[in-house]
Amino acid sequence: MHILISAYACSPSKGSEPGVGWGFLFEISKYHKVTVITEKYEFESEIKNWLKENSDYLKNVDFHFIPRKTIKVLEKIYPPSYYWTYQKWQYDVFNYIKSHIDLSKVDIIHQLTMVGFREPGYLWKLNKPFIWGPVGALSYFPLKLLPALNLKGKITYLVYNFLQFFDLNFKKRPKQAALYAHKIIAATAQDQLEIKKVYDRDSTLIEEVGLPLDLYEFSSQNLLRRTEEPLKIVWSGLIIHRKALSIALHALAKLDPNKKWQFHIIGEGPLKDEMITLAKELNIYQNCIFHGWIPRHENLEIMKKSHLMLITSLRDLTSTVTIEAMGCGLPIICFDHCGFSGVVNNSSGIKVPIDSYHVSINNFTSAISKMFNEDYRYNLSEGAVLNSKKYTWKNKVSVLNEIYKNSVLAKD
Repeated sequence: MHILISAYACSPSKGSEPGVGWGFLFEISKYHKVTVITEKYEFESEIKNWLKENSDYLKNVDFHFIPRKTIKVLEKIYPPSYYWTYQKWQYDVFNYIKSHIDLSKVDIIHQLTMVGFREPGYLWKLNKPFIWGPVGALSYFPLKLLPALNLKGKITYLVYNFLQFFDLNFKKRPKQAALYAHKIIAATAQDQLEIKKVYDRDSTLIEEVGLPLDLYEFSSQNLLRRTEEPLKIVWSGLIIHRKALSIALHALAKLDPNKKWQFHIIGEGPLKDEMITLAKELNIYQNCIFHGWIPRHENLEIMKKSHLMLITSLRDLTSTVTIEAMGCGLPIICFDHCGFSGVVNNSSGIKVPIDSYHVSINNFTSAISKMFNEDYRYNLSEGAVLNSKKYTWKNKVSVLNEIYKNSVLAKD
């Protein structure tokens, strides 16, 4: 089949949304001819450089790069204005395809990235079998955990929940895309329920993140913690309100003072200085290492030499680092919501129920304390590696190929 993919974010060298686009594309190309539309300024040079260095791959993929004209000053003042130029990019793609792509030779159109439901593009108008997804971010911010945020964060996510209600119930184009889609793919089990509730459509669950190729053969055999070695804990992500690093810091501060531990914080963000100050106030700064942003291979090396991953996100999909951490043999401690509910199981980590802020901190402390029992932790480490193998791109695209096949048959 010939698949036309719209993947605004698509990169061989980045994680998150660009990694999602690349992971799906790379695997899909093993089975089909692919035409992919992606953003020019951010991704063209790294894609072309990768193709030069890996000329044996993606020979049946035709890349088209469409620029998104940004308003950087406005986006800095009002970040949601990003959607205005992103919507314009989607419309430019629609017009480009009509004038430059021979749709008579296309079997399937797939709206791939970005994953968020708010911007489905316009390709559902092209009278071809249309696949939308993975689609995510349909859930609300958990109000029980508002106390985890400062005043600005509280206001931000109260407004967010109001806008979320409006967009889910009254935004027109997502409803149209859902109506015309031959199949919708949900990014998480929670999103799958919301898609049914809001759009009255069944969907197929394919988590948006996948196990990177360089972790396929990783073994947990070298992850035993030595008797005198501190428990090495990792947290990775943007240091922003919804990632709630403060919960991890407060939970660690409550550990038995006789226990040895080390906390690696990988990432940057506007709350970094505030979190450093908090670590000092809690008298745990000496146990914390703020790495900032580091290259992906260095990030993975830290994870491979560590023992545990904390994920404290209050609103998310599944997060690429979840699969990467399990692939590196790290048990996960996270909240039991978003995509984490479906991906982290009892053999690979501990899911903390959504509760009040202070109860949640205590529950994280209790879960971390269990990890000082090395037999218990190592069993979870082995389980994490095993669990990560379920989320290979091959497994995901195997399901996707059935969707493609059935969509073409349904049209015929």
